[in-house]
Amino acid sequence: MFLIALKKHRVPPGLEGRQTRMQPRAKKALRCSLLYWHLPIGQLRPAVMLARTLLLAVVLSLCVNPLFSYAETPIQPDKVIVPNVIGADKDKALGLLSDARLYVGTVHEDAGLPPSEEEAGFVFSQNPPAGTTVGSGSKVDIYLYGEYKAGKVIVPNVIGSDIEGARHILKSKGLSVATSSDPTKPPDDPQDEGTVYAQSPEAGTEVDIGDGCTVNYYGKVEKGEVGPFVGRWKGTIRSRRVKGRHPPEWFAKGGREITEDLPVGEWEEARPFEFRVVREGGQTIRVFFGSADKGDVFVLKDNVARYQSRNKNFTQDSSPGVISIVQRDWDWTLTRTEDEIHGKVYCTTKFSDGLSEREEFEIKAKYTE
Repeated sequence: MFLIALKKHRVPPGLEGRQTRMQPRAKKALRCSLLYWHLPIGQLRPAVMLARTLLLAVVLSLCVNPLFSYAETPIQPDKVIVPNVIGADKDKALGLLSDARLYVGTVHEDAGLPPSEEEAGFVFSQNPPAGTTVGSGSKVDIYLYGEYKAGKVIVPNVIGSDIEGARHILKSKGLSVATSSDPTKPPDDPQDEGTVYAQSPEAGTEVDIGDGCTVNYYGKVEKGEVGPFVGRWKGTIRSRRVKGRHPPEWFAKGGREITEDLPVGEWEEARPFEFRVVREGGQTIRVFFGSADKGDVFVLKDNVARYQSRNKNFTQDSSPGVISIVQRDWDWTLTRTEDEIHGKVYCTTKFSDGLSEREEFEIKAKYTE
């Protein structure tokens, strides 16, 4: 009878594999059952046998469900850091999230106007932002640019918005975004940390799609440690064209020399790369790449350091047939994992003839001293 009761027992959904233990009352009923079945048949009258059998059946039916109790040992999800998928196409973004043990939430197609034709179809925003610590298996929403359409746009008002929200709003309107902050000087009210307090051009200004907008926001002290980044790092860097590029013969003075013409999407061979990191102040670090005397300031959030810049200081050559660089935007993220740093860099270069190219870089480096 006990074996029949066990056969009917089913593990509740979601508790498969949990450690189980038999309830005390079930143990007692089992002992009574075994003792009863070991009594000689001749010592029991038929009526008594039937009555006890029915009684045992009732007792076991009440005890078996639940016959086992389940230890409450909920599984805590592993913590992972959300990768930066901004600037990647849809398939690349899905792969990066999968590699980080995250799921894609909502994919917002055609969610904004791209600032250039080359950026059409690429991710321009994500939620949660890159660098956020979440449980493995969490969902990340991504927003993709739609089709490029040249024209005018009215600059929206982002003053009072948090920096990630402001970046999302401006990018969705087809504007390039540059940010500026001094993390060592937080605002008087801590609630204003990370809030935009100025923008240029001002809200309501009519500009061309693809023009830039600079936003200033109050420094925000995030969780994280500067110490693990400080030191010298050596490793490799490799790059690939994500979209677009002029043929090498089009370049002359003012343009960047191209020695290889790799197909779009194909990684070049990794080459040596080194840099050093020093403390800057607050939750910031200064990174010196190669033998550079002037470093770039990265803002730290959790274990991810980020730096964005826009450079328009290029020499223009108006000679016939000469193509020059007019603007270059950089977006760097460095992620610290144990004794390694993994970097992701996106570079968008715009040329005097209105065309542009976009490149992706990957950095892997180990701590040396």
